Amino acid sequence: MDLRIVLLTVISFCVVELVASYRINERALPNRQLLVGYWGQNSAGPKFGKWKYERDLRHFCNNFKFDIYVIAFVHRLFDPRHADRLPGMNFAHHCSYVPDPKYPGIYECASIGGAIRDCQKLGKKFLISLGGDTCDGTLGSAANARFLAKNIWNMFLGGQELPGKRPFLSAVLDGVDLDIEIGSYKYYPDFVKELRRLMRTDPSRKYLVTAAPQCPYPDAWMGPVNPGTAFKEVGHEFDYLFIQFYNNYCYPGSQYYVSVMDQWLKWTNSINNGPLILLGLPSGVGGAGKPEYYFPPDQLAVAYKKIRDKPGVGGMMFWECSWDQNNIINGRHYSEYAFELVSGGSITPPTQAPSTNPPPVTTTKPPVVTTQAPVTTAKPTTSTPTGSVDCSSSPDGYYPEPADCSKYVVCASGVAYHKSCPPGLNYNKVKKYCDWPHNVQC
Repeated sequence: MDLRIVLLTVISFCVVELVASYRINERALPNRQLLVGYWGQNSAGPKFGKWKYERDLRHFCNNFKFDIYVIAFVHRLFDPRHADRLPGMNFAHHCSYVPDPKYPGIYECASIGGAIRDCQKLGKKFLISLGGDTCDGTLGSAANARFLAKNIWNMFLGGQELPGKRPFLSAVLDGVDLDIEIGSYKYYPDFVKELRRLMRTDPSRKYLVTAAPQCPYPDAWMGPVNPGTAFKEVGHEFDYLFIQFYNNYCYPGSQYYVSVMDQWLKWTNSINNGPLILLGLPSGVGGAGKPEYYFPPDQLAVAYKKIRDKPGVGGMMFWECSWDQNNIINGRHYSEYAFELVSGGSITPPTQAPSTNPPPVTTTKPPVVTTQAPVTTAKPTTSTPTGSVDCSSSPDGYYPEPADCSKYVVCASGVAYHKSCPPGLNYNKVKKYCDWPHNVQC
């Protein structure tokens, strides 16, 4: 081979490695390809039963190797039940406490907030995902897009204008994910521009903007080919794309897999500091529409190595944590095999079929449906403290305010948040929610 060709090949490889390294370092993440998991929907729960429901966020942070957790979902962008159209959310059984009956779609999730704060200290990143397959992603106007961006900023990120409407209390998430699968593509460039403008007002953090398009290129909602789509107009503002290579013809078992991935990579490498592309797959047999969309570890290794070293590839994304939790192969979670791949290691093919793990010991319960005062599933693991509530030594949870029956205290990562029940209600320290006075021993 001509020496010049060899040198050019080496130089090209080095440039690719430097560009990928630059992108990751700029986003304050490990200097390697990433492993990302969606959490919060418990989609495997109906199959495996309540004893194998998706574990809490702290458990995943401490026991799994995901670099980024995408919390799903804000599924109502403009909740019609709220007078000012603030967004509504659904986190399955993880959180259902509604502190303000006027906002039935806004939860208060102290335990999740505490886990986020603690796990961020370990280098984990947390995103809030907007959308899902039941969310109408229609924005309607540029003004609505900017209005939504401001609300998301103030409810989940660094904004401070909606202090009583922050589901995770003082926890500040690391960014926003767009999983838009229904509705109109219009005005998402306006949303992203406004969100980035707000993010730049907080220089203390490196916020992320991501999206989860379907694999057919271009995506019907995000683009990038069609004018007016987010990727076409503001593709450079995205950090990562978690492309769903399942439920479509371009899944890794098809002849179109590599060519479609190459289309996405050609686009992202054509723009300045374009987003890194992550291969999105289900982490269990039932995580997608057909069994063939799931790839056992040995097949996953073959599929991923076809694209792993291409310029612009940034790792793998899994839908979702509850499937991974219940997919144990040779004593290891499915995501552990993937972690070896994104870390550059090889994988040893399993010698047995996947098995599910034994029932975990958990205090998490399915949400309680009630037409009375709102109920919370977040409960302290120790007895209620007496005297003044000292959150610095109390586990995350809800506690009565000793001096006032109509008030309570939320402890999250050692921080106390003093709350008041709606007028006419007192805090029921036994049932852990605001209740009618005749049901409360005060």
